Order: sequence, then structure tokens, then C-alpha cells
Amino acid sequence: MTLVINHSNTIKAGYEKRDVVGVLLALRDAGYSLPAEGVRSWAIGHGWRAANANHLADYCNQIERGSRPRFTGPAALRPDLVDTWRDEVAGRNAS
Repeated sequence: MTLVINHSNTIKAGYEKRDVVGVLLALRDAGYSLPAEGVRSWAIGHGWRAANANHLADYCNQIERGSRPRFTGPAALRPDLVDTWRDEVAGRNAS
């Protein structure tokens, strides 16, 4: 996610919101939990601005409560994205 968004922009709207919410929903749909404070800390540790890290935590809280934040336009992520990530991690761990 860090490599996909423009960190100069807010993640409250536009493509950045679409991409961030898309990743979070894909992870949640695949059975991963989204601990808001842990995700917020991760974001700050990876160079996110505090405001965007806080918005990210808000999205996590919403999704954990069962909400599916809306965004404009079609989803930008492949439906098999989480499976691809799992395969990449499994390949690294096998080495």
C-alpha cells in the first residue's frame, strides 16, 4: 500500500482512498483482522503522514465493525491479490 499511494495526497478521497480501502477490504475478506492501532503504527513507521495514518486507522475500525467504505470508480486491485501475496511470502519462506 505504501508504494501505491501518493503520500502528498489525503487518503480520504480519490484514487488513494480507492486503493487503500481496496487493500483493506481484500485483507478483511480473506480473513485477516485489521487492528486499527497496529495498522496506524505500521503506517507511521513506513513514512505515512500522521493524518493519513489516522484515516487508515478509521477505515480499519469501520471495516472491523462490518462497514464497507465506499470509493469512486472501479476497484483497482486484482481479485486474487491476497492469494498472490500469500504465494510470494510462501516462496520467500521456502528459501
